Amino acid sequence: MQFNQQMKASRKKTSERLPAGIKKILDVLEAFSDILFVCSSGRQIIYFYSSKGCINEEQLSLALFDCPDQNIKEIKKESLPGIINVGSEELNIRYSEITEKDKTYLVGAGSIHQQVKSNSLIWAAWYSKGKVNYSGLIEKLSGYTSDELNSLSGKAFSLLNAEDSEKTKNLITGFVIDRKARDLELLYRITTKGGKQVWIQELVLVDRNPAGEIISYDAALSEQSHLLEEKQNLESMLLEFKQLNNAKDQFISVLSHDLKSPYTSILGFSEILLNESTLSSQERGEYLSYINLSSQNQLKLINNLLEWSRLITGRKQPEPVKVKLLNIINEVIANNTRTILKKNLEVRVSVDNYFYAEADEKLLADVLNIIIANAVKYSFPDKVIEIHANRFMDSRIEIIIKDEGMGISERNKERMLKIDQIFSTSGIGGDRGTGMSLIVAREIIRHHNGELWFYTEEGKGTEFHFTIASAGNSILLIDSDESEKIKISNMLKSSFPGFKLFSEVNSYDALKRIREDIPAVIITSHTLPLMNGLEFLRILKKEDKFAQIPVIAYADVLNQDIMKDYRKMGIANLMDSPVNLKLLRESIEEALK
Repeated sequence: MQFNQQMKASRKKTSERLPAGIKKILDVLEAFSDILFVCSSGRQIIYFYSSKGCINEEQLSLALFDCPDQNIKEIKKESLPGIINVGSEELNIRYSEITEKDKTYLVGAGSIHQQVKSNSLIWAAWYSKGKVNYSGLIEKLSGYTSDELNSLSGKAFSLLNAEDSEKTKNLITGFVIDRKARDLELLYRITTKGGKQVWIQELVLVDRNPAGEIISYDAALSEQSHLLEEKQNLESMLLEFKQLNNAKDQFISVLSHDLKSPYTSILGFSEILLNESTLSSQERGEYLSYINLSSQNQLKLINNLLEWSRLITGRKQPEPVKVKLLNIINEVIANNTRTILKKNLEVRVSVDNYFYAEADEKLLADVLNIIIANAVKYSFPDKVIEIHANRFMDSRIEIIIKDEGMGISERNKERMLKIDQIFSTSGIGGDRGTGMSLIVAREIIRHHNGELWFYTEEGKGTEFHFTIASAGNSILLIDSDESEKIKISNMLKSSFPGFKLFSEVNSYDALKRIREDIPAVIITSHTLPLMNGLEFLRILKKEDKFAQIPVIAYADVLNQDIMKDYRKMGIANLMDSPVNLKLLRESIEEALK
Protein backbone atom coordinates (compact mmCIF):
# COMPACT_ATOMS: atom_id res chain seq x y z
CA MET A 1 0.00 0.00 0.00
CA GLN A 2 2.81 2.37 0.93
CA PHE A 3 4.59 1.59 -2.36
CA ASN A 4 1.52 2.47 -4.46
CA GLN A 5 1.09 5.73 -2.57
CA GLN A 6 4.71 6.65 -3.28
CA MET A 7 4.23 5.90 -6.98
CA LYS A 8 1.00 7.85 -7.10
CA ALA A 9 2.56 10.86 -5.39
CA SER A 10 5.44 10.73 -7.84
CA ARG A 11 3.04 10.65 -10.72
CA LYS A 12 1.06 13.62 -9.47
CA LYS A 13 4.21 15.62 -9.17
CA THR A 14 5.23 15.03 -12.77
CA SER A 15 1.74 15.17 -14.17
CA GLU A 16 1.19 18.83 -13.39
CA ARG A 17 2.96 19.80 -16.65
CA LEU A 18 0.77 17.55 -18.84
CA PRO A 19 -2.41 18.65 -20.67
CA ALA A 20 -5.71 17.25 -19.34
CA GLY A 21 -6.22 15.04 -22.42
CA ILE A 22 -2.86 13.34 -21.93
CA LYS A 23 -3.62 12.81 -18.20
CA LYS A 24 -6.87 11.00 -19.06
CA ILE A 25 -5.05 8.71 -21.47
CA LEU A 26 -2.41 7.94 -18.82
CA ASP A 27 -5.08 7.09 -16.24
CA VAL A 28 -6.50 4.50 -18.65
CA LEU A 29 -3.10 3.06 -19.70
CA GLU A 30 -1.88 2.77 -16.13
CA ALA A 31 -4.47 0.08 -15.37
CA PHE A 32 -2.85 -2.48 -17.68
CA SER A 33 0.75 -1.27 -18.16
CA ASP A 34 3.85 -2.30 -16.22
CA ILE A 35 5.69 0.77 -17.44
CA LEU A 36 4.40 4.12 -18.67
CA PHE A 37 6.25 7.27 -19.68
CA VAL A 38 5.90 10.48 -21.65
CA CYS A 39 8.58 12.38 -23.54
CA SER A 40 8.41 15.92 -24.82
CA SER A 41 9.99 16.95 -28.12
CA GLY A 42 13.50 16.56 -26.67
CA ARG A 43 15.08 13.59 -24.94
CA GLN A 44 13.62 14.43 -21.54
CA ILE A 45 11.18 12.08 -19.81
CA ILE A 46 8.51 14.33 -18.26
CA TYR A 47 6.36 11.53 -16.86
CA PHE A 48 7.40 8.10 -15.60
CA TYR A 49 5.53 5.23 -13.94
CA SER A 50 6.58 1.60 -13.22
CA SER A 51 4.18 -0.73 -11.43
CA LYS A 52 6.91 -3.26 -10.56
CA GLY A 53 9.47 -0.80 -9.30
CA CYS A 54 12.31 -2.82 -10.81
CA ILE A 55 13.27 -0.10 -13.33
CA ASN A 56 13.74 3.58 -12.59
CA GLU A 57 13.51 6.68 -14.76
CA GLU A 58 17.30 7.00 -15.11
CA GLN A 59 17.72 3.40 -16.37
CA LEU A 60 14.96 3.88 -18.92
CA SER A 61 16.42 7.19 -20.13
CA LEU A 62 19.85 5.59 -20.64
CA ALA A 63 18.35 2.66 -22.53
CA LEU A 64 16.25 4.91 -24.76
CA PHE A 65 18.52 7.84 -25.50
CA ASP A 66 22.14 6.81 -24.91
CA CYS A 67 22.11 4.20 -27.68
CA PRO A 68 24.63 5.17 -30.45
CA ASP A 69 21.85 4.92 -33.05
CA GLN A 70 19.85 7.77 -31.42
CA ASN A 71 22.03 10.66 -32.56
CA ILE A 72 19.09 12.95 -33.32
CA LYS A 73 17.58 15.84 -31.42
CA GLU A 74 13.96 15.07 -32.27
CA ILE A 75 12.72 11.74 -30.93
CA LYS A 76 10.26 9.91 -33.19
CA LYS A 77 8.53 6.63 -32.38
CA GLU A 78 9.98 4.97 -35.52
CA SER A 79 13.49 5.50 -34.17
CA LEU A 80 12.89 3.83 -30.80
CA PRO A 81 13.27 0.08 -30.10
CA GLY A 82 10.22 -2.09 -29.37
CA ILE A 83 12.25 -4.33 -27.09
CA ILE A 84 14.69 -2.88 -24.56
CA ASN A 85 16.95 -4.88 -22.27
CA VAL A 86 17.60 -3.21 -18.92
CA GLY A 87 19.66 -5.31 -16.55
CA SER A 88 17.91 -8.68 -16.31
CA GLU A 89 14.57 -7.23 -17.47
CA GLU A 90 13.12 -7.09 -20.96
CA LEU A 91 10.74 -4.23 -21.81
CA ASN A 92 8.19 -4.65 -24.63
CA ILE A 93 7.03 -1.13 -25.47
CA ARG A 94 4.55 0.38 -27.93
CA TYR A 95 4.70 4.09 -28.78
CA SER A 96 2.08 6.67 -29.68
CA GLU A 97 2.40 10.30 -30.71
CA ILE A 98 -0.32 12.57 -29.29
CA THR A 99 -0.68 16.24 -30.19
CA GLU A 100 -2.27 18.63 -27.68
CA LYS A 101 -2.31 22.44 -28.13
CA ASP A 102 0.13 22.31 -31.08
CA LYS A 103 2.60 20.31 -29.03
CA THR A 104 3.43 16.64 -29.73
CA TYR A 105 4.06 14.18 -26.90
CA LEU A 106 5.53 10.70 -27.23
CA VAL A 107 3.76 8.18 -24.98
CA GLY A 108 5.35 4.79 -24.29
CA ALA A 109 3.46 1.94 -22.59
CA GLY A 110 4.30 -1.73 -22.20
CA SER A 111 5.14 -4.74 -20.15
CA ILE A 112 8.16 -5.88 -18.16
CA HIS A 113 9.38 -9.45 -18.27
CA GLN A 114 12.35 -11.33 -16.92
CA GLN A 115 14.77 -11.25 -19.85
CA VAL A 116 14.61 -14.46 -21.87
CA LYS A 117 17.88 -15.90 -23.12
CA SER A 118 17.98 -15.69 -26.90
CA ASN A 119 18.16 -18.82 -29.02
CA SER A 120 19.09 -16.65 -31.98
CA LEU A 121 22.66 -15.67 -32.86
CA ILE A 122 22.81 -13.53 -36.01
CA TRP A 123 19.18 -12.35 -36.04
CA ALA A 124 19.36 -11.31 -32.37
CA ALA A 125 22.58 -9.40 -33.05
CA TRP A 126 20.83 -7.48 -35.84
CA TYR A 127 17.48 -6.94 -34.09
CA SER A 128 18.58 -5.96 -30.59
CA LYS A 129 19.76 -2.40 -30.06
CA GLY A 130 21.42 -3.21 -26.75
CA LYS A 131 23.11 -6.27 -25.35
CA VAL A 132 21.80 -9.75 -26.14
CA ASN A 133 21.50 -12.36 -23.41
CA TYR A 134 22.44 -15.50 -25.38
CA SER A 135 21.31 -18.97 -24.37
CA GLY A 136 23.62 -21.71 -23.12
CA LEU A 137 23.24 -23.52 -26.48
CA ILE A 138 24.73 -20.57 -28.36
CA GLU A 139 27.53 -20.20 -25.84
CA LYS A 140 28.27 -23.93 -26.22
CA LEU A 141 28.25 -23.85 -30.04
CA SER A 142 30.30 -20.67 -30.40
CA GLY A 143 32.60 -21.14 -27.40
CA TYR A 144 31.96 -17.49 -26.41
CA THR A 145 30.05 -16.21 -23.40
CA SER A 146 27.24 -13.65 -23.90
CA ASP A 147 29.48 -10.85 -22.65
CA GLU A 148 32.25 -11.87 -25.08
CA LEU A 149 29.82 -11.99 -28.02
CA ASN A 150 28.42 -8.55 -27.14
CA SER A 151 31.93 -7.09 -26.84
CA LEU A 152 33.05 -8.18 -30.34
CA SER A 153 33.45 -5.27 -32.76
CA GLY A 154 30.77 -6.63 -35.08
CA LYS A 155 28.94 -8.54 -32.34
CA ALA A 156 27.90 -12.01 -33.52
CA PHE A 157 28.44 -10.95 -37.15
CA SER A 158 32.18 -11.13 -36.44
CA LEU A 159 31.89 -14.93 -36.29
CA LEU A 160 30.40 -15.31 -39.77
CA ASN A 161 32.44 -17.06 -42.44
CA ALA A 162 33.55 -14.48 -45.02
CA GLU A 163 31.75 -16.36 -47.83
CA ASP A 164 28.44 -16.38 -45.90
CA SER A 165 28.51 -12.87 -44.39
CA GLU A 166 27.17 -10.82 -47.31
CA LYS A 167 24.55 -13.41 -48.23
CA THR A 168 23.25 -13.62 -44.64
CA LYS A 169 23.03 -9.82 -44.28
CA ASN A 170 21.16 -9.56 -47.61
CA LEU A 171 18.66 -12.22 -46.51
CA ILE A 172 17.96 -10.33 -43.26
CA THR A 173 17.57 -6.99 -45.06
CA GLY A 174 15.21 -8.48 -47.64
CA PHE A 175 13.16 -10.15 -44.92
CA VAL A 176 12.78 -6.94 -42.91
CA ILE A 177 11.73 -4.93 -45.98
CA ASP A 178 9.12 -7.53 -46.99
CA ARG A 179 6.34 -6.42 -44.61
CA LYS A 180 4.33 -9.59 -45.24
CA ALA A 181 7.16 -12.05 -44.44
CA ARG A 182 6.71 -13.90 -41.16
CA ASP A 183 9.44 -16.54 -41.12
CA LEU A 184 13.11 -16.51 -42.02
CA GLU A 185 15.59 -19.36 -42.39
CA LEU A 186 19.31 -18.62 -42.17
CA LEU A 187 22.05 -21.14 -42.91
CA TYR A 188 25.60 -19.99 -42.31
CA ARG A 189 29.04 -20.95 -41.00
CA ILE A 190 30.67 -19.45 -37.95
CA THR A 191 34.21 -19.70 -36.66
CA THR A 192 34.08 -20.80 -33.04
CA LYS A 193 36.38 -19.50 -30.33
CA GLY A 194 38.45 -22.67 -30.83
CA GLY A 195 38.87 -21.92 -34.56
CA LYS A 196 36.51 -24.64 -35.79
CA GLN A 197 34.09 -24.07 -38.69
CA VAL A 198 30.49 -24.94 -37.69
CA TRP A 199 27.33 -24.88 -39.81
CA ILE A 200 24.35 -23.20 -38.06
CA GLN A 201 20.68 -23.22 -39.03
CA GLU A 202 18.61 -20.41 -37.54
CA LEU A 203 14.80 -20.23 -37.84
CA VAL A 204 13.07 -16.94 -36.99
CA LEU A 205 9.31 -16.32 -36.64
CA VAL A 206 8.22 -12.69 -36.20
CA ASP A 207 5.09 -10.73 -35.24
CA ARG A 208 4.38 -7.53 -37.16
CA ASN A 209 2.03 -4.66 -36.42
CA PRO A 210 -0.61 -3.55 -38.97
CA ALA A 211 2.00 -1.38 -40.63
CA GLY A 212 4.24 -4.42 -41.17
CA GLU A 213 6.83 -3.42 -38.58
CA ILE A 214 8.45 -6.22 -36.57
CA ILE A 215 7.42 -5.97 -32.93
CA SER A 216 8.58 -9.34 -31.53
CA TYR A 217 10.13 -12.63 -32.58
CA ASP A 218 10.77 -16.24 -31.61
CA ALA A 219 13.83 -18.12 -32.80
CA ALA A 220 15.33 -21.60 -32.81
CA LEU A 221 18.90 -22.53 -33.62
CA SER A 222 20.71 -25.82 -34.26
CA GLU A 223 24.04 -27.08 -35.51
CA GLN A 224 23.84 -28.68 -38.96
CA SER A 225 27.49 -29.58 -39.61
CA HIS A 226 26.95 -33.36 -39.65
CA LEU A 227 23.86 -33.14 -41.90
CA LEU A 228 25.59 -30.86 -44.38
CA GLU A 229 28.66 -33.11 -44.41
CA GLU A 230 26.38 -36.07 -45.18
CA LYS A 231 24.71 -34.05 -47.92
CA GLN A 232 28.07 -33.10 -49.42
CA ASN A 233 29.18 -36.75 -49.23
CA LEU A 234 26.02 -37.85 -51.00
CA GLU A 235 26.49 -35.19 -53.69
CA SER A 236 30.11 -36.30 -54.09
CA MET A 237 29.02 -39.94 -54.37
CA LEU A 238 26.36 -39.00 -56.93
CA LEU A 239 28.95 -37.14 -59.00
CA GLU A 240 31.30 -40.13 -58.74
CA PHE A 241 28.52 -42.49 -59.87
CA LYS A 242 27.79 -40.26 -62.85
CA GLN A 243 31.47 -40.21 -63.77
CA LEU A 244 31.67 -43.99 -63.38
CA ASN A 245 28.62 -44.41 -65.58
CA ASN A 246 30.17 -42.19 -68.26
CA ALA A 247 33.45 -44.10 -67.89
CA LYS A 248 31.56 -47.39 -68.28
CA ASP A 249 29.94 -46.19 -71.54
CA GLN A 250 33.30 -45.01 -72.87
CA PHE A 251 34.96 -48.24 -71.75
CA ILE A 252 32.38 -50.38 -73.55
CA SER A 253 32.87 -48.32 -76.70
CA VAL A 254 36.67 -48.68 -76.63
CA LEU A 255 36.50 -52.32 -75.60
CA SER A 256 34.11 -53.19 -78.44
CA HIS A 257 36.64 -51.81 -80.88
CA ASP A 258 39.57 -53.67 -79.27
CA LEU A 259 37.69 -56.94 -79.17
CA LYS A 260 36.71 -56.59 -82.79
CA SER A 261 40.06 -55.47 -84.23
CA PRO A 262 42.05 -58.76 -83.95
CA TYR A 263 39.33 -60.66 -85.79
CA THR A 264 39.94 -58.53 -88.86
CA SER A 265 43.48 -59.93 -89.08
CA ILE A 266 42.43 -63.47 -88.14
CA LEU A 267 39.61 -63.57 -90.73
CA GLY A 268 41.72 -61.88 -93.41
CA PHE A 269 44.69 -64.25 -93.14
CA SER A 270 42.51 -67.35 -92.69
CA GLU A 271 40.56 -66.48 -95.90
CA ILE A 272 43.85 -66.20 -97.80
CA LEU A 273 44.95 -69.59 -96.46
CA LEU A 274 41.62 -71.15 -97.48
CA ASN A 275 41.40 -69.60 -100.94
CA GLU A 276 45.00 -69.31 -102.12
CA SER A 277 46.29 -72.77 -103.03
CA THR A 278 49.50 -71.44 -104.59
CA LEU A 279 50.96 -70.08 -101.34
CA SER A 280 54.44 -71.24 -100.46
CA SER A 281 55.16 -73.01 -97.17
CA GLN A 282 56.98 -69.92 -95.95
CA GLU A 283 54.00 -67.66 -96.72
CA ARG A 284 51.57 -70.09 -95.10
CA GLY A 285 53.76 -70.21 -91.98
CA GLU A 286 53.97 -66.43 -91.86
CA TYR A 287 50.19 -66.04 -92.11
CA LEU A 288 49.64 -68.69 -89.46
CA SER A 289 52.04 -66.88 -87.12
CA TYR A 290 49.98 -63.66 -87.58
CA ILE A 291 46.81 -65.57 -86.74
CA ASN A 292 48.50 -67.13 -83.70
CA LEU A 293 49.79 -63.79 -82.43
CA SER A 294 46.39 -62.08 -82.85
CA SER A 295 44.70 -64.99 -81.06
CA GLN A 296 47.16 -64.80 -78.16
CA ASN A 297 46.63 -61.04 -77.80
CA GLN A 298 42.88 -61.55 -77.88
CA LEU A 299 43.04 -64.29 -75.25
CA LYS A 300 45.25 -62.11 -73.06
CA LEU A 301 42.77 -59.20 -73.30
CA ILE A 302 39.82 -61.46 -72.43
CA ASN A 303 41.69 -63.00 -69.47
CA ASN A 304 42.55 -59.51 -68.19
CA LEU A 305 38.92 -58.44 -68.50
CA LEU A 306 37.72 -61.51 -66.60
CA GLU A 307 40.31 -60.97 -63.85
CA TRP A 308 39.41 -57.28 -63.56
CA SER A 309 35.66 -57.95 -63.45
CA ARG A 310 36.07 -60.60 -60.74
CA LEU A 311 38.06 -58.15 -58.62
CA ILE A 312 35.78 -55.12 -58.92
CA THR A 313 32.60 -57.17 -58.37
CA GLY A 314 34.06 -58.85 -55.30
CA ARG A 315 33.79 -62.37 -56.75
CA LYS A 316 37.52 -62.71 -56.24
CA GLN A 317 39.16 -61.65 -52.99
CA PRO A 318 42.88 -61.83 -52.21
CA GLU A 319 43.92 -64.61 -49.84
CA PRO A 320 47.05 -63.13 -48.23
CA VAL A 321 49.82 -65.43 -47.06
CA LYS A 322 53.44 -64.86 -46.20
CA VAL A 323 55.44 -64.99 -49.46
CA LYS A 324 59.12 -64.52 -50.16
CA LEU A 325 59.38 -61.63 -52.61
CA LEU A 326 62.66 -62.62 -54.26
CA ASN A 327 61.36 -66.09 -55.14
CA ILE A 328 58.33 -64.69 -56.98
CA ILE A 329 60.44 -62.10 -58.84
CA ASN A 330 62.89 -64.80 -60.00
CA GLU A 331 60.01 -67.01 -61.21
CA VAL A 332 58.52 -64.13 -63.22
CA ILE A 333 61.91 -63.33 -64.79
CA ALA A 334 62.30 -67.00 -65.72
CA ASN A 335 58.91 -66.93 -67.47
CA ASN A 336 60.13 -64.01 -69.62
CA THR A 337 63.61 -65.41 -70.29
CA ARG A 338 62.98 -66.15 -73.99
CA THR A 339 62.19 -62.51 -74.85
CA ILE A 340 64.91 -61.21 -72.51
CA LEU A 341 67.54 -63.29 -74.31
CA LYS A 342 66.13 -62.44 -77.73
CA LYS A 343 66.57 -58.70 -77.05
CA ASN A 344 69.84 -59.22 -75.15
CA LEU A 345 68.51 -57.44 -72.07
CA GLU A 346 70.24 -57.39 -68.69
CA VAL A 347 67.95 -57.75 -65.66
CA ARG A 348 69.42 -56.48 -62.40
CA VAL A 349 67.63 -57.52 -59.22
CA SER A 350 68.35 -55.76 -55.95
CA VAL A 351 65.95 -57.32 -53.44
CA ASP A 352 66.79 -58.37 -49.90
CA ASN A 353 66.72 -62.15 -49.54
CA TYR A 354 64.63 -61.74 -46.38
CA PHE A 355 61.88 -59.51 -47.76
CA TYR A 356 58.51 -61.14 -47.16
CA ALA A 357 55.16 -59.79 -48.34
CA GLU A 358 51.69 -60.38 -46.94
CA ALA A 359 49.86 -61.00 -50.21
CA ASP A 360 47.92 -63.42 -52.39
CA GLU A 361 50.83 -65.29 -54.02
CA LYS A 362 49.19 -65.78 -57.43
CA LEU A 363 47.86 -62.22 -57.65
CA LEU A 364 51.22 -60.72 -56.63
CA ALA A 365 52.90 -62.86 -59.29
CA ASP A 366 50.35 -61.58 -61.83
CA VAL A 367 51.20 -57.95 -60.99
CA LEU A 368 54.95 -58.56 -61.26
CA ASN A 369 54.50 -60.47 -64.51
CA ILE A 370 52.38 -57.67 -66.05
CA ILE A 371 54.90 -54.95 -65.18
CA ILE A 372 58.08 -56.95 -65.92
CA ALA A 373 56.64 -58.30 -69.22
CA ASN A 374 55.80 -54.73 -70.24
CA ALA A 375 59.32 -53.60 -69.31
CA VAL A 376 60.71 -56.36 -71.54
CA LYS A 377 58.25 -55.62 -74.37
CA TYR A 378 58.97 -51.87 -74.50
CA SER A 379 62.74 -51.95 -73.77
CA PHE A 380 65.24 -51.21 -76.51
CA PRO A 381 67.64 -54.12 -77.28
CA ASP A 382 70.88 -54.37 -75.27
CA LYS A 383 69.47 -52.27 -72.40
CA VAL A 384 68.99 -52.83 -68.65
CA ILE A 385 65.89 -53.56 -66.57
CA GLU A 386 66.28 -52.83 -62.85
CA ILE A 387 64.13 -54.34 -60.10
CA HIS A 388 64.42 -52.95 -56.56
CA ALA A 389 62.57 -53.41 -53.28
CA ASN A 390 62.80 -51.10 -50.28
CA ARG A 391 61.09 -50.72 -46.95
CA PHE A 392 58.23 -48.22 -47.14
CA MET A 393 56.84 -46.69 -43.93
CA ASP A 394 57.91 -49.67 -41.77
CA SER A 395 54.90 -51.88 -42.49
CA ARG A 396 55.12 -51.93 -46.30
CA ILE A 397 57.49 -52.78 -49.15
CA GLU A 398 57.93 -50.58 -52.21
CA ILE A 399 58.80 -52.46 -55.42
CA ILE A 400 60.32 -50.54 -58.34
CA ILE A 401 60.68 -51.85 -61.91
CA LYS A 402 62.62 -49.56 -64.26
CA ASP A 403 63.29 -50.03 -67.97
CA GLU A 404 65.28 -48.19 -70.65
CA GLY A 405 62.70 -48.27 -73.38
CA MET A 406 60.16 -46.33 -75.41
CA GLY A 407 58.58 -44.52 -72.49
CA ILE A 408 55.09 -43.07 -72.71
CA SER A 409 54.04 -39.95 -74.60
CA GLU A 410 52.59 -36.93 -72.77
CA ARG A 411 49.18 -37.60 -74.31
CA ASN A 412 49.11 -41.24 -73.28
CA LYS A 413 50.42 -40.48 -69.78
CA GLU A 414 47.11 -38.79 -69.01
CA ARG A 415 45.21 -41.83 -70.29
CA MET A 416 47.22 -44.46 -68.43
CA LEU A 417 45.40 -46.53 -65.78
CA LYS A 418 41.99 -45.08 -66.78
CA ILE A 419 39.42 -47.72 -67.60
CA ASP A 420 37.53 -45.42 -69.97
CA GLN A 421 40.67 -44.52 -71.93
CA ILE A 422 42.44 -47.83 -72.64
CA PHE A 423 44.52 -47.62 -75.80
CA SER A 424 46.70 -49.87 -77.93
CA THR A 425 50.45 -49.43 -78.36
CA SER A 426 53.11 -51.49 -80.11
CA GLY A 427 56.24 -52.74 -78.39
CA ILE A 428 59.76 -52.73 -79.84
CA GLY A 429 59.18 -56.10 -81.53
CA GLY A 430 55.73 -55.19 -82.83
CA ASP A 431 53.77 -56.85 -80.02
CA ARG A 432 50.69 -54.84 -79.19
CA GLY A 433 49.24 -54.04 -75.76
CA THR A 434 45.98 -52.41 -74.71
CA GLY A 435 46.98 -51.14 -71.27
CA MET A 436 44.20 -53.25 -69.78
CA SER A 437 46.75 -55.45 -68.01
CA LEU A 438 48.07 -52.44 -66.05
CA ILE A 439 44.52 -51.58 -64.96
CA VAL A 440 44.22 -55.15 -63.66
CA ALA A 441 47.56 -54.75 -61.85
CA ARG A 442 46.41 -51.55 -60.20
CA GLU A 443 43.14 -53.20 -59.13
CA ILE A 444 45.04 -56.12 -57.57
CA ILE A 445 47.30 -53.72 -55.65
CA ARG A 446 44.28 -51.69 -54.54
CA HIS A 447 42.70 -54.88 -53.16
CA HIS A 448 45.90 -55.36 -51.14
CA ASN A 449 45.53 -51.80 -49.73
CA GLY A 450 48.56 -50.67 -51.70
CA GLU A 451 49.22 -48.05 -54.37
CA LEU A 452 50.59 -48.18 -57.93
CA TRP A 453 52.12 -45.23 -59.79
CA PHE A 454 54.71 -44.54 -62.50
CA TYR A 455 57.23 -42.07 -63.90
CA THR A 456 58.06 -41.97 -67.58
CA GLU A 457 59.87 -40.01 -70.28
CA GLU A 458 59.26 -40.70 -73.93
CA GLY A 459 62.31 -42.27 -75.57
CA LYS A 460 64.10 -42.88 -72.26
CA GLY A 461 62.00 -45.39 -70.33
CA THR A 462 59.43 -45.96 -67.61
CA GLU A 463 59.61 -46.63 -63.89
CA PHE A 464 56.70 -48.37 -62.14
CA HIS A 465 56.29 -48.33 -58.35
CA PHE A 466 53.85 -50.23 -56.18
CA THR A 467 53.52 -50.95 -52.47
CA ILE A 468 52.49 -54.13 -50.70
CA ALA A 469 52.20 -55.07 -47.03
CA SER A 470 55.33 -56.58 -45.54
CA ALA A 471 55.01 -59.73 -43.45
CA GLY A 472 57.20 -61.42 -40.96
CA ASN A 473 60.09 -59.01 -41.29
CA SER A 474 60.83 -59.39 -37.62
CA ILE A 475 62.49 -61.94 -35.34
CA LEU A 476 61.17 -62.75 -31.88
CA LEU A 477 63.60 -63.86 -29.16
CA ILE A 478 62.20 -65.30 -25.91
CA ASP A 479 64.64 -65.80 -23.01
CA SER A 480 64.70 -64.79 -19.34
CA ASP A 481 68.51 -65.16 -19.16
CA GLU A 482 69.71 -61.61 -19.76
CA SER A 483 73.30 -62.47 -20.69
CA GLU A 484 72.25 -65.11 -23.26
CA LYS A 485 69.64 -62.74 -24.67
CA ILE A 486 72.18 -59.94 -25.13
CA LYS A 487 74.63 -62.27 -26.87
CA ILE A 488 72.01 -63.60 -29.31
CA SER A 489 70.53 -60.12 -29.90
CA ASN A 490 73.90 -58.70 -30.94
CA MET A 491 74.36 -61.49 -33.48
CA LEU A 492 70.85 -61.00 -34.90
CA LYS A 493 71.33 -57.25 -35.31
CA SER A 494 74.60 -57.67 -37.20
CA SER A 495 73.61 -60.71 -39.32
CA PHE A 496 70.00 -59.76 -40.14
CA PRO A 497 69.88 -55.95 -40.33
CA GLY A 498 66.73 -56.01 -42.49
CA PHE A 499 64.70 -57.45 -39.61
CA LYS A 500 63.17 -55.79 -36.58
CA LEU A 501 64.15 -57.56 -33.39
CA PHE A 502 61.68 -58.08 -30.54
CA SER A 503 62.58 -59.77 -27.28
CA GLU A 504 60.40 -60.98 -24.42
CA VAL A 505 61.19 -62.68 -21.10
CA ASN A 506 58.11 -64.93 -20.81
CA SER A 507 55.64 -66.82 -22.98
CA TYR A 508 52.59 -64.73 -22.13
CA ASP A 509 54.19 -61.50 -23.36
CA ALA A 510 55.55 -63.38 -26.38
CA LEU A 511 52.04 -64.56 -27.41
CA LYS A 512 50.76 -61.00 -27.11
CA ARG A 513 53.63 -59.74 -29.27
CA ILE A 514 53.01 -62.42 -31.95
CA ARG A 515 49.37 -61.37 -32.25
CA GLU A 516 50.49 -57.76 -32.87
CA ASP A 517 53.29 -58.58 -35.34
CA ILE A 518 53.72 -62.06 -36.82
CA PRO A 519 57.49 -62.74 -36.85
CA ALA A 520 59.45 -64.48 -39.58
CA VAL A 521 61.22 -66.67 -37.01
CA ILE A 522 60.78 -67.39 -33.31
CA ILE A 523 63.86 -68.23 -31.20
CA THR A 524 62.98 -69.49 -27.73
CA SER A 525 64.66 -70.94 -24.67
CA HIS A 526 63.05 -74.09 -23.25
CA THR A 527 63.41 -72.74 -19.72
CA LEU A 528 60.98 -69.86 -19.31
CA PRO A 529 59.03 -68.38 -16.39
CA LEU A 530 55.32 -69.25 -16.05
CA MET A 531 55.41 -71.93 -18.77
CA ASN A 532 58.24 -73.70 -20.60
CA GLY A 533 58.96 -73.67 -24.32
CA LEU A 534 56.88 -76.79 -25.05
CA GLU A 535 53.79 -75.41 -23.32
CA PHE A 536 54.22 -72.14 -25.20
CA LEU A 537 54.37 -73.97 -28.55
CA ARG A 538 51.25 -76.06 -27.80
CA ILE A 539 49.28 -72.82 -27.37
CA LEU A 540 50.90 -71.20 -30.45
CA LYS A 541 50.25 -74.14 -32.80
CA LYS A 542 46.52 -74.19 -31.98
CA GLU A 543 46.03 -71.09 -34.16
CA ASP A 544 46.38 -71.85 -37.88
CA LYS A 545 47.88 -68.49 -38.82
CA PHE A 546 50.75 -69.06 -36.36
CA ALA A 547 51.28 -72.77 -37.01
CA GLN A 548 53.70 -72.26 -39.93
CA ILE A 549 56.05 -69.81 -38.16
CA PRO A 550 59.55 -71.40 -38.01
CA VAL A 551 60.69 -72.00 -34.41
CA ILE A 552 64.24 -72.61 -33.13
CA ALA A 553 64.51 -73.82 -29.53
CA TYR A 554 67.46 -74.28 -27.18
CA ALA A 555 67.82 -75.76 -23.69
CA ASP A 556 70.43 -76.23 -20.97
CA VAL A 557 69.73 -79.97 -21.00
CA LEU A 558 68.43 -81.71 -24.11
CA ASN A 559 67.43 -85.22 -23.06
CA GLN A 560 65.66 -87.69 -25.33
CA ASP A 561 62.20 -87.00 -23.89
CA ILE A 562 62.45 -83.24 -24.44
CA MET A 563 63.78 -83.72 -27.98
CA LYS A 564 60.98 -86.20 -28.74
CA ASP A 565 58.30 -83.78 -27.48
CA TYR A 566 59.68 -80.92 -29.58
CA ARG A 567 59.80 -83.10 -32.71
CA LYS A 568 56.15 -84.01 -32.16
CA MET A 569 55.44 -80.28 -32.31
CA GLY A 570 57.27 -80.12 -35.68
CA ILE A 571 60.38 -78.41 -34.23
CA ALA A 572 63.53 -79.96 -35.65
CA ASN A 573 65.87 -77.07 -34.81
CA LEU A 574 67.00 -77.90 -31.25
CA MET A 575 70.23 -76.54 -29.76
CA ASP A 576 72.20 -76.75 -26.58
CA SER A 577 72.60 -73.72 -24.35
CA PRO A 578 74.75 -71.64 -24.32
CA VAL A 579 73.92 -71.29 -28.01
CA ASN A 580 76.50 -71.71 -30.76
CA LEU A 581 75.93 -68.41 -32.64
CA LYS A 582 77.28 -69.72 -35.95
CA LEU A 583 74.88 -72.69 -35.91
CA LEU A 584 72.01 -70.44 -34.83
CA ARG A 585 72.68 -68.03 -37.71
CA GLU A 586 72.74 -70.91 -40.22
CA SER A 587 69.49 -72.32 -38.79
CA ILE A 588 67.80 -68.91 -39.14
CA GLU A 589 69.01 -68.56 -42.75
CA GLU A 590 67.62 -72.02 -43.52
CA ALA A 591 64.29 -71.17 -41.86
CA LEU A 592 63.98 -67.97 -43.90
CA LYS A 593 64.41 -69.69 -47.26
